[in-house]
Formats: sequence, structure tokens, C-alpha cells
Amino acid sequence: MTAKIKLNAASGGGSFSLQAPSSSANNRVITLPDVADGTLLTSASGSSIQVLEQFLSPCDGSAIVTSGGNITLGNITARQQLTTSFATLTGSSISYTPPLGTTQVIYTFQFVISSDNDNAGLFYAKFKVDGTEASDARFTERLSNNYWDTIKTFTWGINIGGSTTAATGRLASWSSAKTLVIEAREHGADNESQVHYVQNWNGSSANIVRKPCIGITAIGVPS
Repeated sequence: MTAKIKLNAASGGGSFSLQAPSSSANNRVITLPDVADGTLLTSASGSSIQVLEQFLSPCDGSAIVTSGGNITLGNITARQQLTTSFATLTGSSISYTPPLGTTQVIYTFQFVISSDNDNAGLFYAKFKVDGTEASDARFTERLSNNYWDTIKTFTWGINIGGSTTAATGRLASWSSAKTLVIEAREHGADNESQVHYVQNWNGSSANIVRKPCIGITAIGVPS
């Protein structure tokens, strides 16, 4: 039996069209539901997971529009010299509410680390989800002598659903604003560290403040 496609005319007129891909390499398959009252079209892969919301921006005070409201980013205009006590890494704190249907939030923070004396810097950092450390996300950076500058990109995925697991940052649910932040410290007086500061550029000393970048990607099933 030959399958048929039937289109019902809209009461207000107008038209509906199907356009083929520009080449065979771009062929797509759409599978119709098996049930008579089915309304959802799915791709051949059957996956409905997609990016629901995403942004990445320099920490320049920008206001980012999200489904949960506007987020105003920090404006980093100076280096941060670390101490031997953990403190918020400037620019890394963000309060975020994901869209409905989100199953994972990916946090990204990119910044410059450098040593702050003639010895090798030693930098420790931890990641917190709404005040609780995700201990599996801890990291250390050892910097070479002579004020070597290096870019670090920290990325961590926070899964949503199931049982809350502090070590990985997993949350059973996420329906209101939660703060994501990196805290950092240096090892000691002989292994000092600083961030957001480029000391060498184009063959000479520079001492330039380099703004970090912060980003969020929310993925899941649209509600």
C-alpha cells in the first residue's frame, strides 16, 4: 500500500510547504508517531535533548537576558592577588535559574593565572554549587618561574535529577536561582599566585588586566 501525506487547509487560508535539502548530503528523516493521537515529530535518531539556553561573555558588566531573568555579570577591571585563604575568584560568581526541562547545566569560566613573585606559583581552586563544594571538581595549577602567564578554562557539568550528590554537584531539582562560584587560594609566600593579569606581551613586560569570560549552557528537553 502506498503511503500518503494529507494536508488539511487552515480555516484562515495560508499555505504549508515542505522543502527538500539542498543536496543529498543534507538528507533528513522525520518519523511520525505510531499512535493515532500523536503530535510529536522526532528525528531519525529519536533524541529530543537540545540546547535550551546558552551564553558566553567577558566579565564586563553586561546584562545577560535569560529565561529566568536578567543576569548582570561582574566587571573585572583589576588583577586579583590571592592569599593563603580561599576567596571568591572575581568574576566567577553567577546566580542562575535554568529553563524548565533542563537536565544539565554546564558552567564555564576562563581566566588568566600567573605567579606573583620570582618563584613558581601554586594555585588551588574549588567549585561550589549554591554554597556546597563539588569536591570532585577541585584542581591545582603549578606555574613556572619568571611570572609565566597561562589561560585556564574550567568547565563543569551539573546534572539535574535523581538524588543530590554533593561531590559531583548533582541536584535532585533546580527551579530557583542557585549561585555557582569558584574559590581559590595560593600556597604560600614563596609560591604566590594572581589572576586576570597578563605580565608579558609582545616580547616585553605589559601588566595588562585581562577580563575573564563566564558562560552557561543549559541542555534538556523543551517543556
